[in-house]
Amino acid sequence: MVASETIIVPQPDAKGEFTSPAEGAKFMASYGIPQIPLRGKAPWFEQWQNKATTNFAQIDAWYATYKCNFGSVAKGAIGGKFVFEVDSTDVRKRHFADTNKDFTQTLTIVSRQGGHRWYLQTPQSIALGNCAQGFVKHNDFSLRVNDQQCVSPGSVHPETGKQYAVSIKSAPVEVSDTEIEWFRAQKTQAEKKIQDDGVSPISEHARNDTLASIAGRLRNAGLDYEQMRAALSDVNQKRCIPALPESEVETIAGSYAKYPAGSPEKEIVLLGGKVLGAPTETSVPASAKGLLDPAAAAEAVRVAQAAEAALREAERIENEKITASLGLDVHKHPKFPRWIFAGTSVYEGLVKPICDVNSREPEFIFVPAVVLLLNYVANKVRVKHKQLIPSLFMVSIAKPARTFKSACVNSAIEYFKHAGMVDNGDCAMENANGRALVWKAGSPEGLGIEMSRLKCKNAILFYDELKELTSKASIEGSSLSNALLTLYESGKYANLVKDKKKSYSFDPHSYCASLIACCTEESFSEEWAKLVGRSSGLESRMTFLYEPEVLKPLTTEIYVETAAAAIETRRLVDQAIQQGVFEISNSAPLQEQIEALGVRGEARAEKFALFFAIDLGLDCISEDCIERGLALAKYEQDVKRFLALGEAETKEAALQQKIVRALQRNKGLMDHRRLRSNCHARRYGTTAWSIAYSGLRKDGQIKEEGGGVPSDPKMVRLIRNDLQDE
Repeated sequence: MVASETIIVPQPDAKGEFTSPAEGAKFMASYGIPQIPLRGKAPWFEQWQNKATTNFAQIDAWYATYKCNFGSVAKGAIGGKFVFEVDSTDVRKRHFADTNKDFTQTLTIVSRQGGHRWYLQTPQSIALGNCAQGFVKHNDFSLRVNDQQCVSPGSVHPETGKQYAVSIKSAPVEVSDTEIEWFRAQKTQAEKKIQDDGVSPISEHARNDTLASIAGRLRNAGLDYEQMRAALSDVNQKRCIPALPESEVETIAGSYAKYPAGSPEKEIVLLGGKVLGAPTETSVPASAKGLLDPAAAAEAVRVAQAAEAALREAERIENEKITASLGLDVHKHPKFPRWIFAGTSVYEGLVKPICDVNSREPEFIFVPAVVLLLNYVANKVRVKHKQLIPSLFMVSIAKPARTFKSACVNSAIEYFKHAGMVDNGDCAMENANGRALVWKAGSPEGLGIEMSRLKCKNAILFYDELKELTSKASIEGSSLSNALLTLYESGKYANLVKDKKKSYSFDPHSYCASLIACCTEESFSEEWAKLVGRSSGLESRMTFLYEPEVLKPLTTEIYVETAAAAIETRRLVDQAIQQGVFEISNSAPLQEQIEALGVRGEARAEKFALFFAIDLGLDCISEDCIERGLALAKYEQDVKRFLALGEAETKEAALQQKIVRALQRNKGLMDHRRLRSNCHARRYGTTAWSIAYSGLRKDGQIKEEGGGVPSDPKMVRLIRNDLQDE
C-alpha cells in the first residue's frame, strides 16, 4: 500500500506576503477557491471561468509557463465562495453607521485601496448576483458572486509593485443576514442605464460600466458570446480612452453570455446607430411593428443597417486619412524581434538563465551584451572590404523599477568579466591587457588620459542614469557631447598639450568607444532634449531599447551564476579573433535596405550581423546573420518613430514635445486628466505646464473638446503634428 503524498499548503509570512504569486494562489486554493493565471490583473486566456482550478500541480505549471499573477474565482453555488471587493475605507464606516455592526470576520486580502473579503456562499448571497461598482451607491465596492475574479495574495500590483497580502487569515465563513440586507440596500435601481450615445469617447472611469451596459443590451437582443465579444471589442478599440485590455472585454462578454438570451423580437439594439440582433424573416422587432407588412419591416431594418454600415465605412476611411496625415499610423508600440536570440551563446548562457527566474526582459541584457562583445573584438576582428569599427551607442528606456535596466547591464558586464574580456576602469589599474574597460567619464580629457595611461584601445562609457551624462555634458565649457560624435566614428582623438600627463593621442580607427546609458520613460524626453541640444547628429548614431508593451510580473530577485557559460562565449570570440577576417556571404539584403535605414543604420546592421556570426561560431557573415542584424536595425527605427525624437532648445519645447508624443501614442485623442498624468504635469509646476499647454493650443496643434463633466469629459485632440516633419 502506497502512502498518500503529503500536500504542504503555503502560509503567509508576518506581513501577510508570500515568496511567489503561485504560493499565494495555492494558499487560496486550499480553501476551495479556484485559481487562474493573470496577465497583470486580467485573465491570461479565454473561457477562464471554466479552467479555474484548485490543483496545486496545475498552479505550479501555469506559474512555470507564464511567471504570472493569479486570480481567485468566485463560484455561485452552495459550497462555493464569493468576494466583497472594497475600494474605499468609507464602505466600512457606512456599514457601521447603517447597521451598528462591523463586517463578519472572514478571509481578507489587502489591495491597494481597500480589500477583498471572501465569504462562504448561502442561498441569499447567490441570489444577490454579481454587482459592479457602477451599480452601487458611491461606486466604491463590488460583489463578485459567480464566475468573476479578484487578484490573489502573493500576486504583485502592476502599478505599485506591491504584493496583495493576507490581512485576516481564516477560512471563509457565511455572510450574515445583516450584511446581505445592507448589500441589497446599497444597490442602485435595477433599471439604471448608462447614458451612452453610441459615438462619443468613453472616459477611463466609465469603460467597464458602459461596456457592461452594452453587453446586457446585446444579450437581450439575442447575441451569443462571439457576437458580443466582437461588438464590444470594436467599441473598446474605437471609443474607450484608453482601450481596456482585450482580456477584460472577453470577461465582460463571457459574464453576460451566461445569462438567458433575450428574444430578438424584444427590441432593436442600436450600437453607434448600427442595428444589432437583426430580425429574421419571421421575427420582427417590436419597434418596427407599426409597419403593416412584417416583410417590409424587416426590409426597413436591412436598409438601415446598410446605410449605417456605409456611414461607418466612410468614417473609418476618413479617420485613417487623418491618422496617416498626422503620422499617427507609425506610432505603434515597438516590438523587439526576440527570434534573433536563437542559438547564440550569450542568450543560452547569460540571458535565458537569468530571465527564466527573474523579472527581467531578455533584450535588456542581450543588447548590452552585444555592445560589450563587439567593443572587445574591435581591431581584433574585421569585415572584408570594410573599415568597420563596431562601436555602438545605446540607451535603455523603461519605467522605473520594472525592467531593472542597470542591473541588466551589470549582469552583462559581469558575464564578460568572467570571460576575461571586460573589466571596470580603475585608477589603481596599471594596464588594460587587451580588455575592454568600462568607465563613467566626466570629461573627454579625463577619459583620454586614462585610456592612454592604461594603453586601452577598447572603452565603454556606462551611465546607469542618462541624467549623469547630460549633467556632465551641460557643464559650461564641456566638450563631452561633441566628443561623443568623434568617439562613435573612432575619429582623431587627441589632447596635445605641454603637460605630458594630460596629453594623449589616438589615431582614427585605432580604438573603439561604445556608450551604454539607462533612462526612465518619464525623464527621457527632457534628458534627450538637453543632450541633442548640445550635439546635433547623435540621433542617427544612437540605438534605443524600449520596454515591451506587456511587462513580466515582478518577482523577488534570484542570483544566477554565469561564470561557466561565459567560457563558451570566450571560446567563440577567440575562434573569431584567430580567423581575423569575416566575409559577408551576400550583401544584397543590406544594399536593398540602405535607403530605408540610412547609411549609419545600415552600418549598424552590419555590426549586429558581425556579432551573430561570431557568437554562432560561423566562419562568415551568413544571410541569417544579416537578417538578424536588419531586424535589430528596423526595431531601432521603430523605437525612434515611436519616441518621435526631436531637438528642443528649452524646457518649454521639451514639455510640448512630450505632450504631442503622448497624444500620438493614443491615436491623437486623450482625456485631459490622463494627459496631465501621463506627462507628469505636477513635476513641471502649474506655470510651466500652462505655458507649454496653452502655447500648443494657440499654435493650433491641439484643441479641447467636451464639457469637462463626468458624462462629457474634457478631451484633448491633436490636430497638427509638427514632430512628423522633424
